[in-house]
Amino acid sequence: MLPWIIGGALAAAGALLWYLLRKKKQDQQPPPPQPQPKDAGDEAEDTEDTTGNADAGTQTPGRERVRVQPRNAEAIERIVRKIKFSVGRVIHKSVKVGEETQVSITPTDQINIRPMRGVDEMPRVLSSAHALPDEAFYAKVATNGLPVPEFTEQVDIVADVEEPSRNVVVTVLDLSTSMQESNRLPWSLALLKRIYAKAQAEKAEVALLPFGSAPGQWIIARTDEERADLINNLERKIYWMGGTDIPTALYTAVEYLRDPSFTERKVVIVTDGEQQFDGGYIKARLQELDTELHTVCVGPANNQLRYISDHFDHLSD
Repeated sequence: MLPWIIGGALAAAGALLWYLLRKKKQDQQPPPPQPQPKDAGDEAEDTEDTTGNADAGTQTPGRERVRVQPRNAEAIERIVRKIKFSVGRVIHKSVKVGEETQVSITPTDQINIRPMRGVDEMPRVLSSAHALPDEAFYAKVATNGLPVPEFTEQVDIVADVEEPSRNVVVTVLDLSTSMQESNRLPWSLALLKRIYAKAQAEKAEVALLPFGSAPGQWIIARTDEERADLINNLERKIYWMGGTDIPTALYTAVEYLRDPSFTERKVVIVTDGEQQFDGGYIKARLQELDTELHTVCVGPANNQLRYISDHFDHLSD
């Protein structure tokens, strides 16, 4: 009996010792990691960039991707629709192709002597013919051979011909350093590319005048190839130009448009400048050339430009 009691006690002691050792081991283990709440910055890092700014950083002018702002995309299309030419790709005009002599009903320096056409012209017969002997005189009357003077004049021969029109849209782009703010330049370039695409469809010439504190070099695109190159490589053709001199840029554009071979003229200026100036001269010259001015502000609105413009629009930052 006693051995059974001793064996049971030893078994109970062993079970108790095993339990105590297991609990101690569990107490020494670190608690499992608990999920931590993410702050707004962490969530932004884990979220896919759908605005097109994943590669933001130091960029060349105009290379930044533009955030999707539907109101600006709609504004660009609205602006482009306003730029339209009333004259088609081909114009009809009258061209002088020669000259011809015609009888004049009024006295001129040109006198032609011709045979009489009938007895009704007897009063107009030259006086020298009346000195002829009667037989010779009446013989000429019978054959309408008496001389009659008449006045003549040279008249142009005109023909209607077709020839290509020379419609042109001049874009004046502000490249001052303030255009680096927000998405001002990317939106401006998006607008210009749409304008150039429309000019391409209508076979209109394109002229780009970048400006800052002074006008830059003209970039001219007259052919399909030149327009396509300007659209595809616009960012590579521009550079930052410091300050903002709006009136000088517009004066330069007006001078370019004085070419009389242009059929129809449009000017689009894109700027964030607030410079105030006397726009009376520019407005008068544009009216003289029958040229529309379309202003697009990509920053603060410029009231002076609003005054002299035929169309005025605004793109938000």
